[in-house]
Amino acid sequence: MRTCLWAITISLVASAMPYSAASTYVIVNNDNPAGNSVSVYILDSGGILSPYKVIATGGTGGGSGDFAWTGQAVTQNASCGFVADTGSNDIAAFSEATGFARVGNYSNAALTFAAFGSGIAVAPNGKFLYGAYSGSGNIGAWAINKNCSLTFLAAYAPSMGTDIDLFLRVTPNDKYLLVAGEFLGRAESYSINQTTGALTDLGFLDFASATNTCNGFECFPSGIDITADSKFAVFANAVPTASALSVSIGTSGLSNAQVWPLGFDLAWAEVPFLSAAAYKGNGNLYFSMSGQSQTLPGVITTTFEESGGQITIKPYANTPIQNTELGLIAGIASSGDLMVVVEPSNQIDQYTIEDGLLFIVDSPTTDSQAYGLTSVSLFPNTR
Repeated sequence: MRTCLWAITISLVASAMPYSAASTYVIVNNDNPAGNSVSVYILDSGGILSPYKVIATGGTGGGSGDFAWTGQAVTQNASCGFVADTGSNDIAAFSEATGFARVGNYSNAALTFAAFGSGIAVAPNGKFLYGAYSGSGNIGAWAINKNCSLTFLAAYAPSMGTDIDLFLRVTPNDKYLLVAGEFLGRAESYSINQTTGALTDLGFLDFASATNTCNGFECFPSGIDITADSKFAVFANAVPTASALSVSIGTSGLSNAQVWPLGFDLAWAEVPFLSAAAYKGNGNLYFSMSGQSQTLPGVITTTFEESGGQITIKPYANTPIQNTELGLIAGIASSGDLMVVVEPSNQIDQYTIEDGLLFIVDSPTTDSQAYGLTSVSLFPNTR
């Protein structure tokens, strides 16, 4: 199950409108330096987006979050939600037991977010939260208490070095934390103590050395997704050519690094998203391509297959998205035959997926609370 979700339970939804099993909830971190919030929308089965609720975090956003960052997270049982306030260097915590009232804002002097390249991830067991603090160049570990408050555990300095762009994700089996250092061209893994949440560094993988094909301009691992069996991770490769990276995950660290050409004339892969079928081993794998003013932004659809202890990623279809005012797209998330795409600084697009191709459903939705709209999650998780 993806960890970067903001949960809206049936009881909360019922307080405002009838719950529909056909509805999906879209949650975005507004990253607003004037006062941060998350906006929640309802996405119906036809792909129409309707405003639902805005929840203030009590902190401030950084205003320029990286396209691959994860700005919101939730425990798997939907009891607690968390939002990264990169401007005020805190994590806002919310509790379902009190109608998602804010429990508090949590920070530590050893940890500093950066507006560019930070994020949070919750372990699927709901016990621990980890933060990528690109400002201080380290990883913060927090225990999640029963009332959804956070208790600081420790700060860890990645052995791969200091990077201004750190991205992270916990494996679905709770056993490992993966961290990408984009500008270092490296990825690192930690084992997670299931009782204490403490991290043990398993070392890092340097893509240039491991693949013999990367140099400082060709392998920049950014957004991360992980297969359901926790054996493989896929990274978007934030470079001017359309490509992705992958590794095997094991008890001794990361191995078997590979570079995958995506086959289309789109640039700067930012976020990978395994469809429900691909997550389980065989299906469509999507990549958002920001364009970075070099090409039109778009989404590349590939086929992903896991077999015999290996994976294969092959080009499938090119699905360009209309150019935006800034010529960029950022986060993507998919549920069934629907996909949501966020565009800096304040737009959300909805698409239907047919045979791997994307078709826009409605005109873009403008989020009036957003300042640097790059991070998006869907609930419920259908993978």
